[in-house]
Order: sequence, then structure tokens, then C-alpha cells
Amino acid sequence: MFNKQILKQNETRRLSALLVLVLTLGLVGNIPHITAADQINNTAISSNASQEASADASENAEIGPVESDQIVPSNASNKIKKVKYTRYISKKTKMRFEPKKKSKALRKLKVNAKVTVTGKIKNSKYVRIRYKGLTGYVKKKCLSKKKKKTGYVWKGPKLTPQKGVNYGPSGKETYYNLNMSGVVSIMRSKGVKGKYWVRKDGVKMLGKYVMVGANFKKHPRGSLVPTSLGMAIVCDTGGGAIANPNLIDIATTW
Repeated sequence: MFNKQILKQNETRRLSALLVLVLTLGLVGNIPHITAADQINNTAISSNASQEASADASENAEIGPVESDQIVPSNASNKIKKVKYTRYISKKTKMRFEPKKKSKALRKLKVNAKVTVTGKIKNSKYVRIRYKGLTGYVKKKCLSKKKKKTGYVWKGPKLTPQKGVNYGPSGKETYYNLNMSGVVSIMRSKGVKGKYWVRKDGVKMLGKYVMVGANFKKHPRGSLVPTSLGMAIVCDTGGGAIANPNLIDIATTW
């Protein structure tokens, strides 16, 4: 009886040990097998990810807010020095996006357009300007401190009260002083507009033109002729002009 109990206990122990072995083997089979190569690959991936994150963070840190008129120079010699003063466009040109000839044109600039110079560029033909809300670049040689005189300019001798007679760009010049109200009425009936006024030097004007009498066959009423005192409009005629087609009689207060 005692031997049977011992045998039974031994059998139970063997079954328990066998069960533990089976369970242990089953767990070991479910554990993934990691090789040395896998460990190297995982380490490399982790390192690359860390480097990329570091590079992104560095790049973002370098990019700051850029103003609308800020241009990053390509080299140290192109650094922009901030200035602020007024200039006038001396000849027709274009405002460009960058300080170079082939850069995109932002807009055209007419003679005597008033601009503000906001930046000088070392070793460059260009300066930075601001005009009507736009910032761009123009060549320095297109800027002037003063407005440019436009229109007709006669560089020869001029008619004066003392001289009485002058030879200008259209021939012999004389002057006369009569009431111009009737002449102005005729010009209005012909569709010619412009204010009648007297210039500081005593020359009578219709709009922006000097009033003159001339030979209508050579210079029809309303036509423009150059004189020593400025561009003129033919408003009248007279005996002298009829006799001499090359005579220009300038209306003055002299």
C-alpha cells in the first residue's frame, strides 16, 4: 500500500515536470528571433532619424521673418546699406525686382517721377527705391536731385523789350501789346482750351503756349511754332505777318 502511494506521487511529479517543460518550450517558440544584423539596422535607423530631426530644427531656426523689401545678397559685396532720401527719375526706366538688368520689371517709371531711395548696394550700379507702395531697384544713373526740364527749350538768343527784334528758331521775331479778349474768344470757338494768363516775364499765354500772330498761309491758326520764348500757338495775324511769312509776332505786355 505504501509502495503504491510512492509510485503515484512520483507519477504526479513526472507529469508536473513534463507540463512545465511543454509550457516553457511553447513560450520560447513565440519569442521573435533577433539577429545581430537586425540590431545594427535598428541602430542606424534611429541614428538617421535623430540626425534628420536635428537638421530640420537647425534649418527652421535659421529662417526668420523676411520683410517685403528685404533682399538677401548673394555675397558680402552686395550688402544693402539702409538710407532714406528723395530723388527724381531723370530718364524713362523700369523698376526691377532684383538689382540686375534681366530681373523682372515691376513697373515703368516716367521722367520726374519722385522716388525714395531706401538702400545703397556696395559695388553695384543699382540702388533700392520705394515708389507708390512698391520696393524695387533702378540704376543710379537714372536718378537726379532735381526735376528735369521737359518740353521745348531754345538755347539761342531771345527776344527782349530792349532788343525789339530777334531771330529765333522760326525766323524773325517781334512783339506787340493788344487786348487779347477777342483773340481768346476766336480760339475758344475753334475748340482750343486753356487758361489765358500772363507769364512773369510779360509774355501772354494760352494754356501752356505763348500767344503769337503769324502768316496763316504758312502757320494756320491753332498750329504750334517754336519761338525763342517757348513753344507758341498761332492765335492771330497782322500786316507785318502777312507781308513777311517768316515773321512771328509775340503777344506781350511790353
